[in-house]
Amino acid sequence: DTGKLSPLVQSLDVSKEGEKWETQAPMLRALKGYCVVHFANKLYVFGGEGSDGPSKASMVYDPLWNAWETLGDMPGVCVSGDAVAINDKIYIVGGEQRKCFSYSPTNDVWIELVGPENGFHGFPVTMWKDKILLIQKTDTYEYDPQSDAWSPRERLGKMCRPLWCKTFFL
Repeated sequence: DTGKLSPLVQSLDVSKEGEKWETQAPMLRALKGYCVVHFANKLYVFGGEGSDGPSKASMVYDPLWNAWETLGDMPGVCVSGDAVAINDKIYIVGGEQRKCFSYSPTNDVWIELVGPENGFHGFPVTMWKDKILLIQKTDTYEYDPQSDAWSPRERLGKMCRPLWCKTFFL
């Protein structure tokens, strides 16, 4: 990807008639391949890659104030991974680096966890019964935060495609 990085953020208010995209406060840093997750009515952005290479950056967007805030850096980089919230934690999973981190928004604390054995690039993770499912083209893996362990799961569906866009309702 040789395109120019942009910190542009846009939103669409579907409750208004004549729906139009509106430009919001730009991200604090232009990134690609970052993880994003909705948690406690805010959007959290982690990692990715900037013009100077892989990033440990973390930031949060508050739509009420249309403002971004810098958070503590991740303990390592994660490019093209995914993020999911479970209870009071956010988990950053996979990417080119095969990482797994937990983040506590309450106290801005990071913990490095056991990463998945198999790498994945741009495939989604989701939460199911307080566990994380990492869904690849042909395989599915389950992460249990209680035991900090990954295990293979029965294959889900015929084929999953990379998740390039997420929708959040705030």
